[in-house]
Amino acid sequence: MHSQNYQNKNAMQLGNIHLNKTEQAKQILAMRRIEQGAIDELGIGSIRDALADEMFPGISTLHQHAKYFVLLPQVYQKVWEKARRIEDVSLRQVQQMIIEEEISMTRHLSKNTPNAPGITGADSLRSNNQFVKYDPTYIYNSALRTYGFLQLDQRTTIASAIRSYALQWQSRPEQMRTESADVANDANETISYRPFCEFPRELGYKFPEECHLDVNFAERDYIKEHMLTAIHVRHSLLGYLLEHDEIKIEGDFFTLDRDEFPPQFRDMIHRSCEISEFVYLLFLRYNVILSNSQDEEIVREWEECYSRFKENQPDIIASLFPLHSGANRLLNNSLHFVEDCYHSLLKGDLNQLEDLIVSREIAIKSGRRKINNPDFEYKMPIHHYYLSYRWETVRLMLQELRKEDLWQKS
Repeated sequence: MHSQNYQNKNAMQLGNIHLNKTEQAKQILAMRRIEQGAIDELGIGSIRDALADEMFPGISTLHQHAKYFVLLPQVYQKVWEKARRIEDVSLRQVQQMIIEEEISMTRHLSKNTPNAPGITGADSLRSNNQFVKYDPTYIYNSALRTYGFLQLDQRTTIASAIRSYALQWQSRPEQMRTESADVANDANETISYRPFCEFPRELGYKFPEECHLDVNFAERDYIKEHMLTAIHVRHSLLGYLLEHDEIKIEGDFFTLDRDEFPPQFRDMIHRSCEISEFVYLLFLRYNVILSNSQDEEIVREWEECYSRFKENQPDIIASLFPLHSGANRLLNNSLHFVEDCYHSLLKGDLNQLEDLIVSREIAIKSGRRKINNPDFEYKMPIHHYYLSYRWETVRLMLQELRKEDLWQKS
């Protein structure tokens, strides 16, 4: 089944009509802000995200299960089947149908996979019979596009695409309505449209009544096939992990056995770990300043990590160099800040380092800064963790796709 023939034989495709919309771009930006939460005090998030996007394209910390990559295309197929039967269907009607199908899917997921974590909207439905604002379509939208499950330009929403194609469908004579990618018009010419949503027909269960979170063999092949053929994934660390189930992934990002990877990924993991350790060192110093050196545990940890830095002298400039981009001003500013801090530490000039940190927080947070803010009371360290580049989410999804006891409907 893991072949192009399987994809063509067992998939139905809906058509894409390009629309000049901005809603999709706004949704993607808003979701990225939700994922990042509040901007960190030193504005390091852009570096973290650049590395995470390079290693694990499409993955978001908001994701919970790989299964959604096969569930949502089925939602859209259900909506398409309804929308094309409603004369002059409106965008609001299509949007409402998507929500209704998502709610139905969520209820069946909860029923068929009881007590399972990570079912988007399940808790809200149980507690107050209300669905979440940030629904599965919102959360998984960018990944569905990155991996080719949805083939839409960034300005076109799935609801807009379904509605447009439904209206086009309705405008044709009945005998010319077909689900083929090539549709004849009144002049017997061919109108070709690019598929925008594809789903496998033979999944071994009835959707949504029998859907649950366990991935079966057909779904695994469908998901992996799309991810591995996506241009951004094909040559990424994520793609390599998808192709090599033998690599152990049980631990955290820093425990990955680099000897199991080819040189380019070994170097990528090494660079990312060095940057994570250095950013952790900067935030330790930030917390020393913030606590006026009164947090003895933080001061002790700073001294230990700084001593290790002086001993190892990692080449942070080399690790950051591949991230420099002329187009991304936010990222470049963050890189210059980290590089300036690195040079200060190499010289052992802690006064200069503290000036850089204080100035950086003012530039990032302005009136909401914590250092030298009389209204702020230090109770615990800020950003006291290593950057993990969304590894926890990546590991969870890989584990779901690697399960030896993949569900098979009897």
